Amino acid sequence: MNGIRTMNKPANWLILLAMLGSRQVLAQADTIFVTGNAATLITCKHPVKAVQIESEHPWFVTQIVGKVIMIRAAGIPPILLNALVVTTKQVYPIVIMYNAATSTGTLQYRIPGRRKPPNHACTESSWQELLAVADKITNGFNRSDTAGVARIAANFLNESGKLHCKVKQHKISAGFVRGMKLNGLFYLHLQMAGKSVIPAEIEAVRVLQLDVSTKTKDGVPLMLRTGNPLVIKGRKTALGLVIPALPLGEVIILVAIKLRNITPPLIVKIRRKNLPPYMLQPDFS
Repeated sequence: MNGIRTMNKPANWLILLAMLGSRQVLAQADTIFVTGNAATLITCKHPVKAVQIESEHPWFVTQIVGKVIMIRAAGIPPILLNALVVTTKQVYPIVIMYNAATSTGTLQYRIPGRRKPPNHACTESSWQELLAVADKITNGFNRSDTAGVARIAANFLNESGKLHCKVKQHKISAGFVRGMKLNGLFYLHLQMAGKSVIPAEIEAVRVLQLDVSTKTKDGVPLMLRTGNPLVIKGRKTALGLVIPALPLGEVIILVAIKLRNITPPLIVKIRRKNLPPYMLQPDFS
């Protein structure tokens, strides 16, 4: 059994990372969750030689058996630490995230995990861009029928429907279910689901409109958001949004969902074909 190996100083961590990176290409970082009560198992493609964690304190206890690493939390570590898994063939940077969940189930990961083509529309820089655009507008209600709209929005989420525009990242998926226009407002029903035992928390939601011809984005006021802020494994989480009715000529509605401690965000693109025809008609009242 090999125990945990920690770096003496943060500077040594950076030096080691640079040296390793100079002789072999590092893989994309994987996020590994460690819960408060259960062990986490990491299976690698090749035998493991060492685990290097960026900390002077032994926050985690590790054991290595061939191609498998077992990690347990010792005490209450910081929520996020960088680490390296050194195998006989490759070096893999990982991010270890602590979660004091009460779940006693063993979490299992595989390194390297399955790689998917990058979603260039959903990057950390694009979230900052969307945030800057969306925050230029004022969110919230300026109407006298707030209670009525909230009640309609809540009832709208209770109806089931087919999932459209589905996107998925970090074991979390989001998609558009249905839309409705009523009294100058758009009601949007989205649905999220997760496969990780660690619940994901919706930190922020931004709505924008993308002009297909000019590729420009404009913020849309998010007047109301309803639904459960937690995405829990095995449960479908409904997310309801209320925005002003938009003229949808050559416009795509973008719903950017930022999950806490998880990047990049999920961006659901709602196109004309996903909406009922009457929502596309202009209001003449």
